Amino acid sequence: MTFPADQRMLLYPDVWIADTAATVHTMPHATGMHKITATKPEDSITVGNGDSKRALKITSITGMIGDKHGQEIKQTELTEVTHLPTGKFNLFSISMMQGQKWKLHGDEKRIWLTKRAHMVYFDIGIPTNKERLFVMYFKHKTEIAGARKDDSPVQMMIQEAHQKLGHASE
Repeated sequence: MTFPADQRMLLYPDVWIADTAATVHTMPHATGMHKITATKPEDSITVGNGDSKRALKITSITGMIGDKHGQEIKQTELTEVTHLPTGKFNLFSISMMQGQKWKLHGDEKRIWLTKRAHMVYFDIGIPTNKERLFVMYFKHKTEIAGARKDDSPVQMMIQEAHQKLGHASE
């Protein structure tokens, strides 16, 4: 896979911008959400221009981290992601991760976070008018059902299926 070497890439739902100013992970897309919880008024987010935006959901997203060449590296889960449909980009909160004892590192080619044996790379540089942004590729897992290894069907409670299928009718 090749990525465009410009800011169009920031609109991809699987691209996350490393953001030291973001207090929480945010995403405008509703792709691959699970473990969804309702928000409270205090979950609103103040954005760069000072406006307060209402968050719709707090969720987790399972997916595959890839490198700048699109090669899959590791399956993982992003937790505490705020669904902010009025946003434009996926923002990965570096400051939130540092609050969870992750260490930030970087050089001229990439930035990365480490915690014990775990590592998260932002190795895709997107040029801007002034400098560049570092982003990571995180392919959302969108499959919600499938066969188990023994080919038995996946079973779930109707409420769970209802939630995973976007609140479709029972």
